[in-house]
Amino acid sequence: MKILALSDEVVDALYSPGIHDRYGDVELVIGCGDLPFYYLEFIVTMLNVPLFYVPGNHDKPSQYLSDGRIVSRAEGCESIDGHVRRHERRGRPSVLLAGLGGSLRYNDSAAHQYTQAEMAARAWGLAPGLLANRLPPSEAIARVESGPEGPRAPELRELATLLPRS
Repeated sequence: MKILALSDEVVDALYSPGIHDRYGDVELVIGCGDLPFYYLEFIVTMLNVPLFYVPGNHDKPSQYLSDGRIVSRAEGCESIDGHVRRHERRGRPSVLLAGLGGSLRYNDSAAHQYTQAEMAARAWGLAPGLLANRLPPSEAIARVESGPEGPRAPELRELATLLPRS
């Protein structure tokens, strides 16, 4: 599977009419943060493949478009920040994606910066979805309920009750 990963800056070779000639064999695009929505929208439109993205530490909650609209997401793309998604591929193995955008906090002015504890909590929040998608249901439940260091937080034990049992 050929994946195009984008991050931090608009690349002229991609933001051009020739993108399909150079990258037409890409099957999936992942936006890794700090990219304008108009750029992600251009990429997904020109390549006509799924595009999943997370916000970067410099991204604002809303962005202005050239027509004056204010948007809070890239149209035609899917934000996976804080989510686990399975991307199904016809006749081929699926791809499991987990989104953890932003960065550790280094100042107080950015929307997508987190303390060490906040980032750890966000990462742990992805664990049940990853376990439920990669393990047989009974094993996923056992790991969520107990984990390698003993019982997990009550919220995770409650979540385990929602997972399908085999």
